[in-house]
Amino acid sequence: MIIEPIFGGNSNQFVWEISEFKLPDDIDNIISSNQWEHYNQYDGSTHRYFSKIPTMHPYMQTASKSIENMIRTQTHYNYQWTWPSYFTKSCKLNAADSTLYLKDTPGFNMGIHLDNMLVFGTLIVNLRDCQNSRTVYYKDNTPNKITYKGPIKKGTGVFHLNSPNLFHTGLNEGNDDRYIAMLNYANHGMDWEFNPLN
Repeated sequence: MIIEPIFGGNSNQFVWEISEFKLPDDIDNIISSNQWEHYNQYDGSTHRYFSKIPTMHPYMQTASKSIENMIRTQTHYNYQWTWPSYFTKSCKLNAADSTLYLKDTPGFNMGIHLDNMLVFGTLIVNLRDCQNSRTVYYKDNTPNKITYKGPIKKGTGVFHLNSPNLFHTGLNEGNDDRYIAMLNYANHGMDWEFNPLN
């Protein structure tokens, strides 16, 4: 897996592009044969579904370890004003428990938003090619100034650290379903356990 920063070092948006993410050889068959349940997380999520893909757990766990090491050792972005060293040193995650496998059907639009500060960071990986379906980042809470459009190819994705300036959304403006793995890193500076399906 390759992790590359997107913005200049003085950016207040901390985003990396992911490529060459290792996926199971039969991921397409797994996706097609799985049962997908409606994921009614918030208003407007009528186009979002989730499923369980246990065979993905070791792949996400391996990626998580690489991400954790990168967060602790990278020198490109200066995010100490958002996350003091305590957070970057203590970030850890059991990917098997904290990964959501999602299907976003055509018309899905999460809306431009900021994550709540219970989320330290998020890894999003494309499980299939997804033309015109991606994560998009903005300068503010309007669609006028896009700062970055995430990749759309299978085995690519994005990782971002949460910040007060990380305006983003997930979109499916194509004709096919978008399939992603989304791993949220919980803020371990708070007495809180991330459990996405309860």
